[in-house]
Parts: sequence; structure tokens; C-alpha cells
Amino acid sequence: MGSPDAAPVPALAACDAGPVTVLRAQAPALKATTDALQPVWLDDRRLRWPALTLGAGQVLRFHHSAEGALDVVDGRLAGSDLSGALELAKDAPDAEVAAQGAYLGAGLDFTIDPAIDRRALHRGQTLITVEDDQGRVLRWSPAQTARALDVLHAAAEDERALGVSLTPAGASFKLWAPTADRVELCLHDGPDSAARARLPMTRDELTGIWSAARTGVRSGAYYRYLVEVFVPASAGSATW
Repeated sequence: MGSPDAAPVPALAACDAGPVTVLRAQAPALKATTDALQPVWLDDRRLRWPALTLGAGQVLRFHHSAEGALDVVDGRLAGSDLSGALELAKDAPDAEVAAQGAYLGAGLDFTIDPAIDRRALHRGQTLITVEDDQGRVLRWSPAQTARALDVLHAAAEDERALGVSLTPAGASFKLWAPTADRVELCLHDGPDSAARARLPMTRDELTGIWSAARTGVRSGAYYRYLVEVFVPASAGSATW
């Protein structure tokens, strides 16, 4: 997923590149958040924006772009492939969620339609906006997602073979990266050797774990992951 003017990256050369390669820059208007207090997902459906108050006619909405293409154009959020309203929560959070979110202090809690694919919502770029009754953006912010990811991918707790597992035939590799759009495995003969193989890894939607197996991998070989992920704190979509 590269920018239009970026030079093609040779298949194996990407394995030996620097620690971060920017694939797509975030829109200039979105390079700095307008809010010091970010909204926080308390679980997979409930979001709290600390210290938030809404004026007459104002609503909270989410906007998602799998390609990281969100931008503010003429006062409105553009470039989304999925967006929708967040509704004021009608009930109090359960005791565990309330205790976990107590540090946030007062604010407004909102819920998202359960029909939304919430796992996909946390991949790519998502922004939470306060908009007036004409759809004009008054405030915007990314949201903190750690607790939502823990709930959505709770099945990963049962996985006991994260990392590398050697077998008589070779090795299997597993990496928990639920927000990644793509993960690939790079294999090296030594710590300073150029990559000799670059293999795609497969994502399990339930757990958020990416996996691959390779025959002929010997003990003492080296490996590296290429992870394509949207990084709100940096320039946008990047590989690590």
C-alpha cells in the first residue's frame, strides 16, 4: 500500500530496510489532534470522551478508512469508507468496566451499533468527531483502543505458542497484531545476512494472531516481521 509516487520496493529489499518505512502520509490537516483528552474505548461497544459536553444539535460520529484516507475538506470529514453515529449510552457500565474507566473522570459515554464490524474498525484509520447538525466537524480525535482490542480478541489468551515454535520439519511463527493490515515474515541466515525469504502470514480474525510455517528452518537462524499498520502518532500508514 504505497504512495502513488513511491518507487517500487523489491520483494526482499523491504526485509532489510530501516525500522520504519512510511507508505502513505496522513492528511496535513490531521497531523495534530485538536484534543488533549482523547476518547477511550472502555470495551468493544462503549466509548467515553472525558470532559466532553455537547451543544444543541451536536452529535458524535465515527469515520473509518481502511486506506488511511481521512481528511477535513471544507469543514467536513472526507475519505471514509464507513461512518456512523455513536449513540449516548442508555445505561451505566457494569462494575468491572466502570472500575477500569474510573481514572478518566466525568465525560459522556457512547455506544456503537453492534452490527458494525468492530474488529475491522480498529484496523486502518478511525477518527471520532463532534459535528453540528449540518455535518460540520467541530472537534476530532483518534480514540484509545486497548480495551476494545482485549475484548474483541479475547480468544488470543488461549494461544500458548506465540513467537517461534521449532518442529522436526522447520518452524511455525505466530504474532499477535490485531491492528495490522498485513504481516510478512523475513528469514535470514545470520544477524547481518540479507533476507533469503519473504513469506506472507495469515490473520485469524477471532484472535488477531498472524501465523506462518516454513520447512527447512534451522535452529540459530534469524527472522524479522514486516508489519503494515496505520500509526496515528506518526505520518500515517507504515511498515515496521
